[in-house]
Amino acid sequence: MSQHNDQPQTNGKRVLVGILSSVLAVFVFVFAFAAISVFIIRDVTAPDTLKTALDETDFMEVRVGTILDAPDKNVLIGKWIYTNINPEIVEASGITESKIDSILSKSTIDSFIADNVNDYVESLYSDSNVAGITNREVIKFIQKNEELVYEETGYQISERDYEKLDKFIDKKIPEALKDPPTNHVLWRTARMLSSYYVVIGALVLCLLLLALVFLANRSDKIKIPLRYGRTITVLGVALLLTGVLVMPVGKTLGAQYDVDLYFQLLPLLRGDFLIYGGLTAGVGILLICLYLILKIIHTKSVAKKQREFAASVA
Repeated sequence: MSQHNDQPQTNGKRVLVGILSSVLAVFVFVFAFAAISVFIIRDVTAPDTLKTALDETDFMEVRVGTILDAPDKNVLIGKWIYTNINPEIVEASGITESKIDSILSKSTIDSFIADNVNDYVESLYSDSNVAGITNREVIKFIQKNEELVYEETGYQISERDYEKLDKFIDKKIPEALKDPPTNHVLWRTARMLSSYYVVIGALVLCLLLLALVFLANRSDKIKIPLRYGRTITVLGVALLLTGVLVMPVGKTLGAQYDVDLYFQLLPLLRGDFLIYGGLTAGVGILLICLYLILKIIHTKSVAKKQREFAASVA
């Protein structure tokens, strides 16, 4: 009678353990996926990696319409400058759109933009504030290239021109570029979520949750590799799928900007997600294989004991 009454309790306990293990596995998946994703993004936008990508970016081909809130969202920087430049300067210098393109191609604009992009990323990943693209910074850039402007146009930029440029820059450059919202709740949230402390904290939580899975299954230890293996395999598959989708989804979302830098970083993201996804899925599959091997050994051991018991009774 007691054996008959104990069986439902055993089955009920197994169901509860299964449900608890599944819930814990979901949390492990969420925290681990978030931690690995943040780590990959940090790795791809690390200073050295970002510098290489910036050096290979042709900022002359960047569509600045959306960034500078221009009517034509596909306008390139050279055309935008020509369209918005003071008519008096155009008339006095005889400057054309092609001359502006020539000046920009020979100028230090690539390093100017690259330095500012680097500053923004470093600010996001640290507690420092970024100065932004201020009037003073833009005018300093023009002054550095003043001789180039004279060589291309024969026009010497005067102090009066710089005064007009200061007003022009103040009017045309969006406030978000001049004074980045580093204290805005969204910026601070992004800074917090991209912190390595968050990555470490999420991984520690994963270890604690895995320990709870172990404790929940301690009466049936043979299933522990299976519980771990399924969760880790699903995590690996999710990372692999993310790697596969990075390029098509990224290109669709970034089509309106058409920025070389953006598209240079996408293959790096894809590569990291595929590598980490493959390694993670591999570990999960190994654990599942370990469970199958242990199960076969356990089944053979039980069968042997049953035969020995039957032989001793006979």
